[in-house]
Amino acid sequence: MRLRLTKTVNMRFEYPEQISNVLVAPMLFLPFIENAFKHGISVNEPSEILIQISLENKTLGLYIKNHIVKFQKNAVTEEYGGIGLENIQRRLELLYPDQYQLYVKESIDTMEYIVELSINLS
Repeated sequence: MRLRLTKTVNMRFEYPEQISNVLVAPMLFLPFIENAFKHGISVNEPSEILIQISLENKTLGLYIKNHIVKFQKNAVTEEYGGIGLENIQRRLELLYPDQYQLYVKESIDTMEYIVELSINLS
């Protein structure tokens, strides 16, 4: 994605140097990351995306923060959009029942969207 971004977008990806023997369901983080790029970047305005992955004491963490970019919603998005978060919550409940915490916050004041996910892998 870095190759596709303009200079107005500041993207940071932080992760531990070494992670070994950690198994996570495939594509689990993808909807959150896709949404950060879909709704958090602008070709005209400065924007920022921060993606952090952490591992501490068998707890895997994902933290994503991105700017909310104003855009015009189309009729399809308004009528059919918004099921991604519901789907990922159901998937988390099936794969990691009572072993995860998901916090999603949209702040209109700061124009930021924040996702915090922690999964107990014990």
